[in-house]
Amino acid sequence: MPPCSPLRSPLGAAGGDGGSGDDGATKTLKVGQPATVTNVDFKTKAKATAELTPTSIEKRSIAVCVTNVGSGDLSKTDLADSGDLTAVDERDESQFSVGFIGDFDRCKSADAQASLKQGESYGTCLAFLIPEGGGSLAKMRWSSGDVSWKP
Repeated sequence: MPPCSPLRSPLGAAGGDGGSGDDGATKTLKVGQPATVTNVDFKTKAKATAELTPTSIEKRSIAVCVTNVGSGDLSKTDLADSGDLTAVDERDESQFSVGFIGDFDRCKSADAQASLKQGESYGTCLAFLIPEGGGSLAKMRWSSGDVSWKP
């Protein structure tokens, strides 16, 4: 997917006012609202401060915009596929994305970014294997940042 422009809401980052906590610890935002998260990339060991903005949550896929808002160079990292970003189905069970070798037109994903310097962004799509009749995705969660998004 090509670079994306993060969608902004008047509420800003996850610390803003506008979501309700699931259990008092997790901040819940709506699709399109950005949240600033931190992580250490498991491949490059780079500390990442990024803004995640899901642009859609569908039955079996999530589209997300990732923007480097930190001071570090996150080139060659893929925060969307870090393992901290999961989907939650309607039964409240975590689902992890799957990768495809070759093209999958339904959900184009981005590889690790050749360049992801401060202020740069990319869009990607994550696909999930949920059997027919097995439900659908209900929300997206960033586990190490205690934030989730619902449609």
